[in-house]
Amino acid sequence: MLKPSFSKKHTQRGLSIFERAKVSKSIAFIVENLKAKDVCIDVGCGTGFVTSFELPHFRMVIATDISREMLRVAKHSFKNVKSLNFLVCDADFLPLRSNVTDMASISSVLHHLPKPSFTLR
Repeated sequence: MLKPSFSKKHTQRGLSIFERAKVSKSIAFIVENLKAKDVCIDVGCGTGFVTSFELPHFRMVIATDISREMLRVAKHSFKNVKSLNFLVCDADFLPLRSNVTDMASISSVLHHLPKPSFTLR
């Protein structure tokens, strides 16, 4: 798919090569089995670590977070990527219609949520 050009400075700071390789392989494995690869939503994207591995596989990625500051950091890292959209919102109340994405990811977020089972539904 598309090869975005962006700075990984903020998104991968302090992460081991093993950690990056593990996430990259996991995303690639999941994506390999998808029928469509148009839209991905990254719920609770934080600085965009997982987002950076989703971008090459999808036409559009929607990175969401409840923290404006986290999205500011992610936006700085991905400022030249046209296929990425940012959305400030609560993981429990995503302002999207059902079935609009081909993949949804949520990483390192559930432990921050008051009712994770509600969020996953």
